[in-house]
Amino acid sequence: YSGCSAGGLTALLHIDYIASRLSVFSPNATFLGLSDGMFSLDRNQFNTRPGLFQRIAKWGYSAWNSSSSINEACRESHGIEDEWKCMFGEHVSMFVKTPVFIINSKFDTWQRKTILGTDCDIGVNCPKSKETFDVEYGRSMLRALERIPKDHGYFVSNCPGHCQTGARWNWNHIAIDNVKMKDAFLMWYDQQNNLGKSDNPSIQYADTGDLEPSVTSMCRRR
Repeated sequence: YSGCSAGGLTALLHIDYIASRLSVFSPNATFLGLSDGMFSLDRNQFNTRPGLFQRIAKWGYSAWNSSSSINEACRESHGIEDEWKCMFGEHVSMFVKTPVFIINSKFDTWQRKTILGTDCDIGVNCPKSKETFDVEYGRSMLRALERIPKDHGYFVSNCPGHCQTGARWNWNHIAIDNVKMKDAFLMWYDQQNNLGKSDNPSIQYADTGDLEPSVTSMCRRR
């Protein structure tokens, strides 16, 4: 069960429900997910005001009567006033029981505009203040990833982009620690289909550098 952008958020929000329904008919099946581009963080934008996505998520949660389709454990954890925060990947992913592989950029081009309100090209023409703000968002993403269940895998690079699985070059060439995106996913997929998976280390790759890819990592040249 997978998707990118809004579909990536949908994968996180609904995969446990989908798995619970399908398991009735296929109790021995293994259910897995892939969420691309929506490990989004609940942060104010550069000007310190709530960003566009924060405002949309809060309004939409009520307007669309979304409570019944949001992860119940996440809602209970945040309480009635803040249930809408479960529309953010960083919050809901902590409560998703079905294993999911997360693909994201620390400098996601959609998140930078819609959450952070920064409209410059990171590492190219950004004022120092905005660049510092972006870097801290990336660091916060790494800290948030440390809190997700160990069965979730991830591949989080410094390569600016959004919906990275939609481009063959990204899938076949973007690398972290000399491991390509597709290979990281396939390792995780194989691990999840291995009955001894609980004894194996998590398949989790993240570029810990602040701006440019680390020496053993690769992005498409700009």
